[in-house]
Amino acid sequence: AIVFALTLKIAPPEMTNAFIGEATITQGIFTVERNAQKQTVHDHIQLLVGDTLSTPTGSEVSIRFIDDSTSILFPETIIKIDSFLLNTPNIKNSLLALTLQKGEMHNDTNKQDGDLAKMQIQTPTSLIEAKNSDFQVSVDTEGKTEVTAITNAVTVKAFDPTKKMSKKIIAQVQAVQGYKVTTGGKLQNTASPL
Repeated sequence: AIVFALTLKIAPPEMTNAFIGEATITQGIFTVERNAQKQTVHDHIQLLVGDTLSTPTGSEVSIRFIDDSTSILFPETIIKIDSFLLNTPNIKNSLLALTLQKGEMHNDTNKQDGDLAKMQIQTPTSLIEAKNSDFQVSVDTEGKTEVTAITNAVTVKAFDPTKKMSKKIIAQVQAVQGYKVTTGGKLQNTASPL
């Protein structure tokens, strides 16, 4: 007799072309790149996975995602929405992944339970993971990243900035409330009080 073993991996579905949030102008204008086409937004727009948002000088954008997490993009910021893994029993426990290419953003998450991060933000020099946290992330033109934990802890995993193609984690630290963590530059990975 031949026995076949079948292993099923159950994972939350990734939303690709579904509405995952809305971006609204609070000041100025911004652009959304979707399917290699750019669109200037003067009011608000529904967001999809894969969208890249850019705010020019003097502009600010408020985003509310369907899991009730929020982000504010400050002037001269570029982010890409990489994925949204939907938790169907409790949408507040879904996982949102973004890439912050440059600029500054303020984030507020409200994770209900479980151990997984609710929001992941990748920068050129780090991966930030947060749940039930209010935190700010900024990236300068050289990829140096600063993470400020306003409430609760945020995990910051640092990459070696001299190895552009490798995303191997070289350090991990908890940015606790009231502290700022910096990654990048000359392999400086530091934590300091605000």
